Amino acid sequence: MTKSRYYFMLLLKAAGAKIAQRRLAEATHELKLLKEAQEIIGFHNSDHIETIDELKTEYWEIKGIQSKIEKIEEEEESIEESLQEAIAKRSEIFLQGDDKIQTLNNEIMKLVEEREIQLERRMKIFSEGKRVRKVYDGFKSKMDYLKVEVNEDDSQLKETANQIDECISNLGQLKNDRDIVVSQIEKIEEDINIKEETLEKIKGDSEFESFANNTDVGGQNKKLSELRREKSALKNELGKNVRHVGKFLFANRRDEDVRSCIKSHRQVLHQAAELRKSIILNHKIVDRDVELSSEG
Repeated sequence: MTKSRYYFMLLLKAAGAKIAQRRLAEATHELKLLKEAQEIIGFHNSDHIETIDELKTEYWEIKGIQSKIEKIEEEEESIEESLQEAIAKRSEIFLQGDDKIQTLNNEIMKLVEEREIQLERRMKIFSEGKRVRKVYDGFKSKMDYLKVEVNEDDSQLKETANQIDECISNLGQLKNDRDIVVSQIEKIEEDINIKEETLEKIKGDSEFESFANNTDVGGQNKKLSELRREKSALKNELGKNVRHVGKFLFANRRDEDVRSCIKSHRQVLHQAAELRKSIILNHKIVDRDVELSSEG
């Protein structure tokens, strides 16, 4: 083989690798869209699945979770209205009193809002940590199996070991992120306490004291934070049920009972089916199998 022909073959090989990489990237993106489409199908049709035996549990769980969320939102609205009234009243008193009191109050409210943001970040980090841990456990089980079933130099062992190391690295990073957020929350709460103590010291106006004694703004803020955390957890649980329903409806979309239950977003159903075909096609182009049984 001539040198020019050798380099030409290398260029062809590189071009083929790029095409394969692009096709797999497209398939990965399409799989994400497919899952989102299934979630939309589940969300908009969960009211119509009671007649499907396989989804009866999810139907009543979704109903129960939605009811709890509605009650929490009603309580949230009531507390927020009370807080708005309290804040408006307190602002009125502040305008008549010391500017320093108003400044401190504004700073405390900003800190409370920042604490809510950090608490939400902590919850997301915790959820991601649970997900990565499940992935890690899966790879550990795979490694235990491979150690028995394959040779020590099998490429799967090395690949699985690398995947386990990546999970460990991700878990370590998540732990660091969590520690940083926890430290920030503690610092914010310390700042809130300091400012509230300062505020107490400078409150001398009898009208303000009378108002403060009859308005538990701090307690209401705390209750609001608790309700939001509870609602966030319920929404996560609702999402799991909705995604399960969507996957089932999509996977069984040709069944007569399922077709009669899909009342909304039928166009999304067709788009999801086309995405599934495209994912399979992209994998076939690069000569790779893809497991989509769980995705319909």
